[in-house]
Amino acid sequence: CRAVNAIDASNLRTQRNSSAAMADVAKLAGDMKKAKIDTSKITVADDDDVLPCAANSPEEAEALAAMIEALPSDFRRSQALPSESLMLKCLRGRKYDVPRAAETLQSLLKLKSELEMGDPKHREQLLYDLGSGKVTNPGSKDEVGRSLIWLRLRNHDKSKSGPQDMGRAVATVMLNACEDVDTQRMGIVLLNDLSGIQLKNIHPPTAKFILGEVLPTLPIRLQRFVLYNPPWFVANVLLPIVTVFMSAKVKSRLHICKTREELHAAINPSMLPEELGGTQPFDLESWAAKVSK
Repeated sequence: CRAVNAIDASNLRTQRNSSAAMADVAKLAGDMKKAKIDTSKITVADDDDVLPCAANSPEEAEALAAMIEALPSDFRRSQALPSESLMLKCLRGRKYDVPRAAETLQSLLKLKSELEMGDPKHREQLLYDLGSGKVTNPGSKDEVGRSLIWLRLRNHDKSKSGPQDMGRAVATVMLNACEDVDTQRMGIVLLNDLSGIQLKNIHPPTAKFILGEVLPTLPIRLQRFVLYNPPWFVANVLLPIVTVFMSAKVKSRLHICKTREELHAAINPSMLPEELGGTQPFDLESWAAKVSK
């Protein structure tokens, strides 16, 4: 009788835990619906992108001059022009579309100001966020020069990092990746490694801020968006909600990989760190210290 009672008690606890977990999933799903995460402004790269001029060519110099002229006169009067390297990031990232590049530059400067990027008071927080490994740029590129951005949101603690903190980290990492000219011109591959992620790691306001405001403002183009090893509550509950609000172009770049073999088919193993069965060397501590300076 005691054994039976113990089994019954164990089963009851399991049922209660399962019911509590389902309630938590339902609450998160409701929060995601309310957030209405909009990806329509994210710039997407085409597979057959052909740019109108080469980097550092006379034609590019002409486009840069036209971009500066396209900036509003009050903008040019109110502040010194940013560095040429930053303007080129915007020009190349928008495929030499001069009006869009000028608009991106202004939006980017506004975002950097709002996030207080470069302010020493945020360095400790930034070092923590980068050191957690939740958003990294291992330094690998595909055959045409697209950099890999590697997310591991299982390392995100929403009690220690708010939307602004995460936005600052994402912007820092992606702008660092854009120091590479090929990446400026050809875009990025975004790998969201969902291994081990839990409900506590997901914060809808942060997701909305990153996907709706930060990514659209950065001078990057998304060529592939790979979701690797999503747990059941992501694949079957959250993802169907998010894709409802996902633009058709972003959705066309979405690859869901459930196995290591599928991941290696979507992303060449030479781009992936050893943790994912790849050959790209990556030292998180030294990388974080370098990027956070």
